[in-house]
Formats: sequence, structure tokens, C-alpha cells
Amino acid sequence: RCGAVAELRGDIDLHWQPIRDIGANSMAERMFAAGHPAEIGGQACQVPAFEHMVFHAIVHGTEWSPQPRYDWLVDTVKILRRAGPAFDWDRLRRTALDYRFGFLVGAALGEARRHFPDLVPRQALSGLARRPVYFEHREALIRRAAPATRTVGDELLVTAQKARRASDRALG
Repeated sequence: RCGAVAELRGDIDLHWQPIRDIGANSMAERMFAAGHPAEIGGQACQVPAFEHMVFHAIVHGTEWSPQPRYDWLVDTVKILRRAGPAFDWDRLRRTALDYRFGFLVGAALGEARRHFPDLVPRQALSGLARRPVYFEHREALIRRAAPATRTVGDELLVTAQKARRASDRALG
């Protein structure tokens, strides 16, 4: 959330909602409540908490691409290094579980831990990737599959999960 910025270098990616796959208003409310002030281009802004930035990087960055994607991993590493010991692993875990991305976030953190064991503590994975939630597990696999290889059942599951995240009521 920023004021008008005159001469920016690069682009700003604006969203109607913080995370495309989550339409529930509580996600935006949660992100703004936990955000902190910053300055971009000389203008006062509010930026998301580190934990929400990692969540966004993982959810957005683990979708299928014709080229292998490591941008989510690079972003996650940069954010974790910047946050240091102040990173709130419980906040990330609660966000992932509340919005039904526990398996995806847990699997991504597991991959990050394999490459950067000092950045991702073992306890960060507890309660995420190993959860026996079939739809989350299947959705994580489908998201990485090429669209041409997805079945009608796959598309229905992804659509159902997105509908589930469309509102706070549906999440309940």
C-alpha cells in the first residue's frame, strides 16, 4: 500500500488482492495488520511482514512454468536472511494452514531446507507437509504440472480449492 510515487526505477506489481489464489478478505486484513511502514521512492508505504512475503513467494512461485522456477526459492532465501531470527515461523505456519496451503508451504520449506539448512529450522516443517490432507497434496502436484497434462478431475480440484479460498465463510 503506497502513496503516489513519482520516478520509480522498475515496475510495481499491483494486485486487487494480496494473493491471487485467496479471495478471502481476511488475508488482506491479516497482511495489513501485520505489515510495517517503509519508504519506496521517497513515499511512505506499508509492506507485508516477512512471513507473509515468504507465503506469497511460495504460493505464487510454485505454479507451473515452461522453464524450471527457482524465483520463489531465491525470494524466500533473501527474505529469511533479511528477517534473521525475528522471522515468526508460527505466523507462517498459521497462515498456510488457515488458507489450506499447508502441504504446499511445507513441501517448499522442505526443499529450501535441503539447499539452505541453516535458514530453515527443522521445527518450521512441523505440522505442514506431512499433514494427511489429500486435496492440498494433490493440488500441490497439479499446480506444478503442465496445463496440457492436467485432467478434467485435476482442473475441478484446483477450481474447488480456489472456490474454498474465495471467502472467509467458504474457508470455515
